[in-house]
Amino acid sequence: MTKNVAIEEAGDAWLKVLVQGGDERIELKEESGNRNRYNLNPLDSQALFYRGSCTCGVLSEDTLMVMEANKTRFNDAGSDAAWADEQRTRIQAVLDPNDRSEVFFGPSGTDLLYYPLLVARAQSKRPVLNILSCPEELGSGSRMAVVGRGFSLKTASQTPQAKGALLHNDLESEVIELPARSEEGVICDRKADIKALIGAHQDKTVIVHLVFGSKSGIKDDLDVIEPLPNVIWTVDLCQFRANPELVDALLSKGAMVLITGSKFYQAPPFCGALLVPKAQAEHIGMQPPEAVKGLANILVKNDIPTHFGAFRNCLPIEENRSSRMRWECGLFEMEMCHDLSREKIDRAIFEWNAVVSAAIEKTPELEMMPDQSETNDSIISFRIRSAEGHFDGAAIKQLFGLLTLGNWQAELGHERLFVGQPVCYGEKWFLRVALGSRCARIAAASGSSWATDERMVELIANTAKKIES
Repeated sequence: MTKNVAIEEAGDAWLKVLVQGGDERIELKEESGNRNRYNLNPLDSQALFYRGSCTCGVLSEDTLMVMEANKTRFNDAGSDAAWADEQRTRIQAVLDPNDRSEVFFGPSGTDLLYYPLLVARAQSKRPVLNILSCPEELGSGSRMAVVGRGFSLKTASQTPQAKGALLHNDLESEVIELPARSEEGVICDRKADIKALIGAHQDKTVIVHLVFGSKSGIKDDLDVIEPLPNVIWTVDLCQFRANPELVDALLSKGAMVLITGSKFYQAPPFCGALLVPKAQAEHIGMQPPEAVKGLANILVKNDIPTHFGAFRNCLPIEENRSSRMRWECGLFEMEMCHDLSREKIDRAIFEWNAVVSAAIEKTPELEMMPDQSETNDSIISFRIRSAEGHFDGAAIKQLFGLLTLGNWQAELGHERLFVGQPVCYGEKWFLRVALGSRCARIAAASGSSWATDERMVELIANTAKKIES
């Protein structure tokens, strides 16, 4: 992204909007130059070359105009309920044309994980077991959220909570984790393990949390999903690097689908939504007040569809207009991509992948992760070679900091660079670069040489060499 005077002039007014209604992950820290934990400021896209894949989108010229166009609505304290329902309709128009689902919002993708627990409790009083696929490649708080525990110190209401504390007794459950990768980095096949665990726990309600597009683009085998009396299926599509038609297919199989607007679609964080098949949504609507109390600081009334009155009335806070505005940014990108030829977008992503992969493979300091061909084309994962083997956690975090905080005008023609955060598997680590929707659709429409991406690979290698020396 080039220097944007319009965004610069927008100033603190929109910045305050973008950092409200979530947890501490989106707070800006003065000690890091008014940036969040991802080393980004959502308003600061000036001279930024963006190749990130986590919840850390920034405003573009397009999404700033979207926010400006919705300024009156944002300032209207009575508009939020109708605004949320309108956004539900727009999400369903793209993802659920057969009207199979209800759309529930949440501050982030991680917050959405509390909803399946409510469904499980409404369906049965049996103990609840979560089977969590690829936990090390999901949001950092997923391991706590799936068992009904608080994953952050602050909530959307800005009410402090004890991290790791059970939010309510009705949400209590246990979890079995199925790792994404082996110690060698090879992607694990979890299908047989999932089936075996379901069979071994017939006395429990089992929530299976699959992922289709993890931090490094790993895709679970969705053929494992089948109707079973004691099983609730969820699919984490939060990276959203998949054709929209997949959502409709998953809903038809009775799976809940988690999405966000702030990864592939590059909206500022946070904006999460859960598409719930209508039969299961009825269970959410039948929650007693006691079951909802633990979520009263996380969800707001307008996160829940308006016809779920009993559930909504258990929540003390009415609205989260910052979430609405972030979703406007995500929906803009989603609809722009939907209006383009998906074949052209996929071709642009494929070409980008080919160029960057070739650059990495010929760079001695870098090494592609195993099974890269089995992951999503819009994410490329690689390790950093060192004298001892590969960069450890401390070295790769140092590298991430140098890359995202440095000035790279001479090397890239952009002052700043953003890449995906480091990912840990076992005791080993890798880094990622990713292509977002805006870059993909612009390339699909007008083409791109991807020459700056090749220079980015060289820059990463050169910076890694400085750490080694």
